[in-house]
Amino acid sequence: MITRLWYIRVVQPQTWQLTGLSRDGVFLVENGKVSDPVTNFRWNESPTEVLQRTTKLSEPIRVTGDETGSQMAPALITTDFNFTSVSDAV
Repeated sequence: MITRLWYIRVVQPQTWQLTGLSRDGVFLVENGKVSDPVTNFRWNESPTEVLQRTTKLSEPIRVTGDETGSQMAPALITTDFNFTSVSDAV
């Protein structure tokens, strides 16, 4: 479970491939329950592809980003999210 993304950058504009880091809130979920905190990860994904693999969405809630300010966004459950490496980010 990822509760916070640090930043998001465009890698490939034509395919809308993005990259970013998780930060301050990555947890292992086992049998439907949070079991342990885990390290931060770098990820590369296309939001279009993530939405195609999304199995559940919550009602939108107000979230605040470091770079984007306040906005409305749902939590989502998706499969096969592409983490590319472990990050030293805190």
